[in-house]
Amino acid sequence: MYNALHDIAILKSILYDFVPFIQSDIVFWQLSKPGPFLNRYPKLTIAGILFCSHKLNTVDYKIGGKIQDEKNKLIGSLDNHLNQWNANVQRKAVVETLGRLRSWEIYINECIEDASEYSQYYLEEIYGRVYIQLLLDIIDETEEFADIRTRINKCDDNLYKMFKSGQFIWEKDLQIAFPPKDQWYLYGRLGPTG
Repeated sequence: MYNALHDIAILKSILYDFVPFIQSDIVFWQLSKPGPFLNRYPKLTIAGILFCSHKLNTVDYKIGGKIQDEKNKLIGSLDNHLNQWNANVQRKAVVETLGRLRSWEIYINECIEDASEYSQYYLEEIYGRVYIQLLLDIIDETEEFADIRTRINKCDDNLYKMFKSGQFIWEKDLQIAFPPKDQWYLYGRLGPTG
């Protein structure tokens, strides 16, 4: 079940570190406030920011009015930061997209060689593809976009050849945030090839 309170806590940590993160050259930033010991927050990245805020903005969950107000203020503050630091956000987003895309291409190529061997990692690896999709809106006006889009399309074509459609693979609550029209690769798994 989706835990909005956990994402709100992550968002607070993101905002605490946002300015030093966005001014640095570091793409994967270790949060100053890393969260509870048994449920650490992920490293701060542009994709992570987008993933967290996207879930908070689209997933239906029940929280009290006071917490809802706090969430709205945090999202508003995040949007202001993203707009204020737009050039830095785009720069970091391009670097992050290229890194995530390299990893995704490697994974897809490994699956082409032996889908039965690498399909077990699909639930972990698919996060990279989702993050890339979220980053595309940030980098759509950059000079690197056309090449990135071409590389993503090639990966998607190869993935589609190995893909077996099915159920949404994440928590059911998140389905509204990631519809099949936009994220078809979350609705099934790698199947046998050949």
